[in-house]
Amino acid sequence: STGSVTGPGRLIISASDISQMDGVIDVATMNIYRVSDADPIVPATFDSPTVEITNAIDTTSRTWSPAAGTYTFNGNVTISGNISPSGGTFTIDNSVNNPNFVFNKNVTFTNGTNTLNWQKGTGTITVGGTSTQSLNFANKSVEDIDITNTSNTVSITNDITCNSLSASDNASIAVTAGKTITTSDISNIGGSASKLVTLRSSTTGSQWYLNVSGTPVVSYVDVRDSNASGGSIIYAGETSVDSGRNTNWLFTYSYSLLSDTSSINAGSSVDFTITIKDGYNENTIPNINGVRTLIFSGANPSPSGHAPTAKDKDGNVVKFGKPTPVNFIDSVATTTLTFYCSEETSIFVTDAEPSKPNPTALTVLAPSGSLVLSAKNTTTPLDGATYLSSPDVFLNLSLSNVNTPSSAKYRVSENQSNLNASLWQPYTDSAPYSLSQQDGYVTLYIVYQDEYGNNSFIYA
Repeated sequence: STGSVTGPGRLIISASDISQMDGVIDVATMNIYRVSDADPIVPATFDSPTVEITNAIDTTSRTWSPAAGTYTFNGNVTISGNISPSGGTFTIDNSVNNPNFVFNKNVTFTNGTNTLNWQKGTGTITVGGTSTQSLNFANKSVEDIDITNTSNTVSITNDITCNSLSASDNASIAVTAGKTITTSDISNIGGSASKLVTLRSSTTGSQWYLNVSGTPVVSYVDVRDSNASGGSIIYAGETSVDSGRNTNWLFTYSYSLLSDTSSINAGSSVDFTITIKDGYNENTIPNINGVRTLIFSGANPSPSGHAPTAKDKDGNVVKFGKPTPVNFIDSVATTTLTFYCSEETSIFVTDAEPSKPNPTALTVLAPSGSLVLSAKNTTTPLDGATYLSSPDVFLNLSLSNVNTPSSAKYRVSENQSNLNASLWQPYTDSAPYSLSQQDGYVTLYIVYQDEYGNNSFIYA
């Protein structure tokens, strides 16, 4: 049980079960014929540079249900139907025990002279070598495929259908031009910042095909020559790279801001909903979750220097123009924005990557008011007009579009050109005032200001 079978020749095992003990078999070529449930192969590590697993050289149909566990192949592997003659089928039924397979070199499925059936299970096929690898699954439907080889390119040379396709940081995948990968899940195919997964055609300028069902969302991929029109649109987003000639891929996001309010007073806070949308037809991109760092812009500081702010995911107040982390659940987040400058503005929200601006209009109202004069002492001569009999009057003030009138102030003058020279007075509903002119007509001018330095129009 501790011996070894080694050498540059070929070891043929036919209609015999292989039991795993402590020995080592690493001959140059290992041929395993007539594999079946009666003569199975156990989970083990196969170190031979070449391993061939095939039905037989007869016309008998056979079924092999690999055992639970992991089959690791460190050399090139060929799995085929008959070598010769034609007739019979070879079925590998992984649905019984759901084994895992690790291929560290090339793997080739072939029908041979009859038919190879691969019944997928719920295990994982790991492509984990360190040299260049080629995968030919002969248009079979297989389990999850996880590409962990990050040292060299992994080539997919034939059509394949798999439960999911994933890849580690810095993985490089090349698909033979014209061939198709069909899957329902590519959510884990992406890398990370500065460690993108590369997806390429074997022939630059000739497309390969990727058909994905559902709503595929990926991040940190660098894609070229990929045609995804046979499935759903693939949302790759601003963390990915569009290297050209891609179809049905989306690399541009926008952030849509929505509130129930179109106008507010200065100093007011407004709750906004932020929705991630595609950058073309403004459809909502679903299934995006987690924290994204956004930057809000568009609104100006008030004349007194109060800067507009947004609340981050923890409720902290962050000034516009500064990174603001916001938490998204199914592509939707909320925040509270506060504005201080009276203006008609467009609010923009982008992220650290190049995303398409999608502005939202908002009016921050300036203070508004009026002035009415009243006096206790009046006289009505024969001409019927009403005259003041004293220069002492009352200013009856009114103010709107201000959240805190007690913090507002006003200026009043009998000469509009000198209005800015008048002293600011604290706002009150009524205030005494003495006219400087004793006879004749007098016009008073007034301007209001809120606590943030926003001025009203001049009222007369």
